[in-house]
Amino acid sequence: MKFHHANTQQLEALVFTIEIRDAYTQGHSKRVAQYAVHLATWMQMNALFLENIYTVGMLHDLGKIGIPDEILLKPGRLNEIEYNLIKLHSTLSEKIIQKIKFFEELLPAVRHHHENFDGSGYPDGLVGDEIPLMSRIIAIVDVFDALTTRRIYRDLIPLEKAMKIMDEELKREKFDPTIYDIFKKNITQLGVLDLNYLSEFNYPELEERRNSFHFKNPLTNLLNKDALLTLLRKGASKDESAFLAEINIRSFSEYNKTYGLAKGDRLLKKVSSFLLKKLGSSQEFQAPQSHKIYLFHGYADKFYLLEFGFRDVYLKLRLEKVIKEAQEEIATPLYFKALLEGQKISSNIEDKVGYLL
Repeated sequence: MKFHHANTQQLEALVFTIEIRDAYTQGHSKRVAQYAVHLATWMQMNALFLENIYTVGMLHDLGKIGIPDEILLKPGRLNEIEYNLIKLHSTLSEKIIQKIKFFEELLPAVRHHHENFDGSGYPDGLVGDEIPLMSRIIAIVDVFDALTTRRIYRDLIPLEKAMKIMDEELKREKFDPTIYDIFKKNITQLGVLDLNYLSEFNYPELEERRNSFHFKNPLTNLLNKDALLTLLRKGASKDESAFLAEINIRSFSEYNKTYGLAKGDRLLKKVSSFLLKKLGSSQEFQAPQSHKIYLFHGYADKFYLLEFGFRDVYLKLRLEKVIKEAQEEIATPLYFKALLEGQKISSNIEDKVGYLL
């Protein structure tokens, strides 16, 4: 459904300023707006309500323009301070929209779209019917779109599984039960919206540069620990198995003490080049592909080798051979330990290996 009013171009331009920042949420606001219109239609709301809630859906995340990239685009878990900053986006959205008189009546709906029905939401902890009706609608479709679209840390979640997750959220009293019941009865017939035609948000060269910024170790130019954890989380979401090994330089701290940090850095570069030459590695940050071998540099002398699917059953033997060759070819003693040897990647993999990085 399309709506036309005097501020359509300004509205789309405002949304564009947010969604150009993150390839993984491109089209999110428009999908939320369209889902909200569908839900409001199933609730038999009038035409003016439909137009207004479409606008709220488009504008609800506008305040994210005030959230630093380091937090908004962070590939890993947010800490408490970072999460509290993210939570400011609803009130920031309100402050921005206050400058546009045309949208003045929509301010409460935008401000309160992260309130939970039981009062545990933000920014004001409103309970039940205290939460504006439009906000209660947006709260449901916002979560639904987040689950059913791809994120940097996981693939999209199928409709049936997404609904099970939302059912659990309902039990925790996150949603208005009456509105959620209407949503659930109808969404399975509608399915998931496909807005791939939004090509104006497609800037692959920009996303490639961002990936290099977030996922490359600046010293060795190998993929970094954030890339490793992100790929492992994606693998876990797809029920993948993997081979994962940690490779270290023997007595590296002593080497640094003896020869200095600058020489230690040169040794790390030499080892990374050697490992690349011997093992091969995908330098691109991509979703899991079982035939690829990925090489990572964590911190200090910690390197990691990852292969999804463990297709190469001799990979561990190859690695043992490379460790021996390191002493002969670059006069550097290496050792390794296998962290995964073909097992399924567990959903709490970050807790299991994150401390090692």
